[in-house]
Amino acid sequence: MALEQTDLQQIKTIVLESYPHIFKGQNLSAYEEDETNLPKEIQIELKKQRDLIWAQIGQFDKRFEDMQKYSDKRFEEMQNYSDKRFEDMNRRFAEMQNFMEKRFEQVDKRFEQVDKRFEEMQNFMDKRFEQIDKRFEQVDKRFEDMQKYMDSKFKMLLSFMSLGFTILAAMMTIFKFVN
Repeated sequence: MALEQTDLQQIKTIVLESYPHIFKGQNLSAYEEDETNLPKEIQIELKKQRDLIWAQIGQFDKRFEDMQKYSDKRFEEMQNYSDKRFEDMNRRFAEMQNFMEKRFEQVDKRFEQVDKRFEEMQNFMDKRFEQIDKRFEQVDKRFEDMQKYMDSKFKMLLSFMSLGFTILAAMMTIFKFVN
């Protein structure tokens, strides 16, 4: 990744504005165009510095690429992790749904059993009340029979008493006349 001419121009203006005392008004274009006027040691040093800068720029590029790879890898790991978490949540929701369905089925079965027991109890109570009704009918019949028997005995007693009073009155009347 080489520096473009605009980048170099910006660097030049920043250096000139920041350090004007270094160049003391000299024309910098002479340094840019022809480095042959410079002493040999400075040319070598400038070449070393240039090479170091290019090496650092290359290292920056490599670091940026490594960071991009690491970021991509980390993002992919996070994506996989979140996908796995969502799959786990979906699985747990499905398990919970199945559990709830089974529980509702059990509750429904229990209600069916309770309904069946209520029906059995109702049938038992109906039979029991039928037996009680039959027993009451038997008791009613016995009371009716006893009442008929008591009525017949009372009528018999009343007729005997009437007959006795009639005989007694007749005897008293006969004795009264006789005497």
